[in-house]
Amino acid sequence: MRCVAAWFPERGLITYDADDLGVLAAEIAQGCARASDLDTRPVLDIFRGALSWDEQQFVERAAPAALALASGWKMKVEYAEGKPPRGRGKIQDFYDFVGHPTVAGGRVKVVLELLGPNRRPVQVTEDLPGFWERLYPEVKKELKRRYPRHEWR
Repeated sequence: MRCVAAWFPERGLITYDADDLGVLAAEIAQGCARASDLDTRPVLDIFRGALSWDEQQFVERAAPAALALASGWKMKVEYAEGKPPRGRGKIQDFYDFVGHPTVAGGRVKVVLELLGPNRRPVQVTEDLPGFWERLYPEVKKELKRRYPRHEWR
């Protein structure tokens, strides 16, 4: 929510400052007799409840939990305040992806962690077309040698 508020300051969205968090914490703890009672509280729903329906829909469109890739897989997107969103997926999942993944209606690029077949990071990039053009030919040589049974375009 804080990321979306920072990307769209003109919307005047709630930023969950200390006062907002205090009110929400009291609502979350209401009716709880012991700390273990907090485990069953619908915390995310309470935070969403601080937004109007339109604001909730806007936030979900601007900061989706996952993005669809050309391969059919969905890439989970992680958000952290003050940092660009991050996603990770195997190189093959991005073969037919045109451009670079973005959120916030195209305003913010997703930092991609491209993984090899062993699910270990091979490259981190904010420029997928540049990766394909400049870096992939060298990466491909090494990965093709190590993993000959995988598809390498």
